[in-house]
Amino acid sequence: SGTLNLGSGFTHAVAAVSGSGGINFGTSNLNATGNVNLASATVTASSSNTLAFTGGAAQTYTPNASVTALNLTQNGSGGTTVSTNNFTTPTLTISNGTFNLGTGLNHIATNFTATGGGLDFGSSILDLTGATQDFSNLGSLTPGSGTLRFTGSTAKTFTPKAVHTYPNVLQGGTGTLTLATHNLTL
Repeated sequence: SGTLNLGSGFTHAVAAVSGSGGINFGTSNLNATGNVNLASATVTASSSNTLAFTGGAAQTYTPNASVTALNLTQNGSGGTTVSTNNFTTPTLTISNGTFNLGTGLNHIATNFTATGGGLDFGSSILDLTGATQDFSNLGSLTPGSGTLRFTGSTAKTFTPKAVHTYPNVLQGGTGTLTLATHNLTL
């Protein structure tokens, strides 16, 4: 019921996060090896904070839909599945394991980066609003029945990875979408 302040300049490692109190990221980051449920929590975060999923076993992430400034990183070999609520993030990063967007959700990320790992669209939508979206280093992609949608008014460059089959890809913004480097397979 109180607030946990993560302090200044730390990267904390926890097994799981849940509850209805508050969590203030301060200028710190949080690595979780278990399930993270922020749905009922009051979350204070900025675009310099990161919540990383680092577990070796499957994790579930239940976002607080009103939190829009917390970076998300998938770095655990067990993978993470998003449940119940949409998320909005400045940057979605995938390094290891598979990040599953869940069932029937609509997520927003300004930037997407990958150095490995996988992305599973499930039946969800991922809206990307930033200028450069590079999927070329993504290890695997499962299109499911999801949608990759580019939104916003700025011009965008999308670099797909040649060996992946993508879900529905839509240009939903007013700016131009340019495909770079590799062929796109739908």
